[in-house]
Amino acid sequence: MKNKFSLLFPILTISIIFIAGCTGKKTGVTEIDEIILNAESLAGESVIIEGLCTHVCEKSGMKLFLKDVESEQTIRAESSATLGKFDPDCVDKYVRVRGTIVKDEQVTDSTHSHNSEVCEGEASAFQFHIAAEQYQIIYQEKL
Repeated sequence: MKNKFSLLFPILTISIIFIAGCTGKKTGVTEIDEIILNAESLAGESVIIEGLCTHVCEKSGMKLFLKDVESEQTIRAESSATLGKFDPDCVDKYVRVRGTIVKDEQVTDSTHSHNSEVCEGEASAFQFHIAAEQYQIIYQEKL
């Protein structure tokens, strides 16, 4: 009897690990729609996001827009002088960005703009963005 249990235990353990690993959620990756829904409480948190790059700002190259293909939600990632410009080749490819969720400042004085460069891919609905620390192209969109 003990011999059967010693044989069965590793099989059960491997099965449980396999099933737990097949939940469909990417380890460490925060979904774009989750950030949009909970941005207020997530502000200041470090996250990793993945999505389809729909646009890289042509004016500055410092903004990249990622879309969650399932929920159709889009979020903006902004680069810094340290990271530099985003590669324009990111467009139409899946990109992973690591950074911090930042709440955009609300501008009340019409003579000042918090960001003088408005990108064509930018919608006024954005209230949060990701301050990018790293990014990489994961793979190209499947046709």
